[in-house]
Amino acid sequence: MKILVLALLLFLSGISCQPSANRVVGSPYPVSHVPTDLYVTTERGFTPDEQLLVESLQGLLAQTIPRILRVPLGDDGAQLWSQNIQQKKLANLNYAFASNISGLLQHFRTEFKGYVLYDYNSTNVAISLAGVAQSIVASTTLIPLMESLAIPLIKDVRNLTTQWFLQNFGDHINPTTFNFQFIDKATCLADYAIFGKALSFFEPANTSSAQEIFQRYPQNSAIFGWGQSEWNLVAVSSAMSMMVHAADWAINLSVMSNFQNRILSQKPQQTISTIPGTHTVCFLFTDGDNLQWLLKQFATSNQWFGSPDRGKTNIGWTLSPAIAELAPNIMEYLYDAASDRINASDYFVSGPSGLGYAYPEFFPERGLQSYLDLTARYLSRSDMHIVNIIAGTYEQHVANAYLGSPEIDAMFYYLYRDYSGLEGKITWSSNGKPAIGGRYNLWQGFETAESLAAKLNRSPRDIRFESAYSLIPVHAWSRNVTDVVRCTQLLGPNVRVVTPKEFVQLIRNNVIH
Repeated sequence: MKILVLALLLFLSGISCQPSANRVVGSPYPVSHVPTDLYVTTERGFTPDEQLLVESLQGLLAQTIPRILRVPLGDDGAQLWSQNIQQKKLANLNYAFASNISGLLQHFRTEFKGYVLYDYNSTNVAISLAGVAQSIVASTTLIPLMESLAIPLIKDVRNLTTQWFLQNFGDHINPTTFNFQFIDKATCLADYAIFGKALSFFEPANTSSAQEIFQRYPQNSAIFGWGQSEWNLVAVSSAMSMMVHAADWAINLSVMSNFQNRILSQKPQQTISTIPGTHTVCFLFTDGDNLQWLLKQFATSNQWFGSPDRGKTNIGWTLSPAIAELAPNIMEYLYDAASDRINASDYFVSGPSGLGYAYPEFFPERGLQSYLDLTARYLSRSDMHIVNIIAGTYEQHVANAYLGSPEIDAMFYYLYRDYSGLEGKITWSSNGKPAIGGRYNLWQGFETAESLAAKLNRSPRDIRFESAYSLIPVHAWSRNVTDVVRCTQLLGPNVRVVTPKEFVQLIRNNVIH
């Protein structure tokens, strides 16, 4: 026993020398220490209950320093990021317990007190309690495993509720983040709640009980997960000056968010020349605020950033600036991999609606300004100076608030009901910055590559007027890079495709305002 205690003390003294990842002033995201060694689990043959058990251990260990990386078989995104960790020498990877749950639990047995017992309906209660009780979670099917390893029961939460948890432990949970997560998705995102000692729960966002919980949190708090209704969740959280991170299928956030981050720069772009008599087009992919997409298929699928057609035309991508802290290695990878070919570059803009997904017109005035001040700090670290927003209606005071930030050069303004509902309208702030509406959607049910090209070829070409410029939202779930390339191939000689940065530059230089 003395040897085990001595080993633990030596380990903890080593952790105290390990740096923590950087955080901007006012960051809502928890942090511990930069990982050095990670045990990989491939989850071969694991049941969902076993996956959640391992995930709970992953999150608990990350409270001191991350030591488990989940790389499920068949998850191309997780495979890519594990390779990235090795190639960049961010941490050493160890496969000793890749599919050995008992071995993993025994190896880390001194670092958790016991287990929280749960059933289906109490899954989120167990996840919430695990972080503050220094325990892993186990379903009834795993009781024999717990007994075989002499792991004691800390609490049986079957039949207990979120209200019970808050009454007894509400003063001990993370004050700026929580998980809003369906029980059926518990094998994702739970590590982040446990790592951050955060609440995990789910009720429809428009219910009084859910809103009472939301009201516990201050402005600029971050909600991780997703809801039954996108509109209801984001509207309710925005009215309380909070933001949403779509992350209900995310894994390994407790690891990724603790890698060291640095100020990044996008690849430089050449100064764009003005060509009279030209219609100018900017394609911008939607949904870059979606954290789980970035963690999973975004960079590997041939539909999106992994497409062999990327680098054949200029493309804009939305990306959450929160990735600068939540997965800095992924942001750096994307910036490094971006094409910088002439007339075939990738360029990133902030996804909706800044640091996180929100409808800014619902924010109280002071809440919106505080949110924009925080967003600006992340934009500065990630070299993004155009912000895409989604809103229910166009509001000039919202445009003025965003464009009043020194870090924001322009905004791409979408309406929730129709991203091109503003029909290409450009409005200007008092300091001469544009808020640009989408003109046509490259989106199933709206436009195909062929129909869009036909419309663009017929579009006005007097560069002094907004009608000569078309911002095209590209729906990530129904259109892909090949569709964008196909459309550009059908454009006539008087239509040019540019990056978002070039698009804004041409509008500011040429459009009468």
